[in-house]
Amino acid sequence: MAIFTVPWILLILAHGIMPPTERFFRSFKTEWIPRDGYENIDEASTAITDYIWDYYQTVRPHTFNNYLTPAEKEKRYFNKNLLSGVLN
Repeated sequence: MAIFTVPWILLILAHGIMPPTERFFRSFKTEWIPRDGYENIDEASTAITDYIWDYYQTVRPHTFNNYLTPAEKEKRYFNKNLLSGVLN
């Protein structure tokens, strides 16, 4: 049985801040955290980093971003702004 779980204070602190933050924590809890938690802090740290940088940012589309991943939304935003600065 796993003995380490993500500190619930992180979820409590995120409550009420803003809808995207609440959605992030809900998705993280339901899509990624094992029901029995993690075996140790290293496993938890690796899993959380993988979720944020390898899945949530680059694979998972978001309704808040018109169904684009955060990485794609950011790329389009900067490309648009960089191009408009050069063309104007």
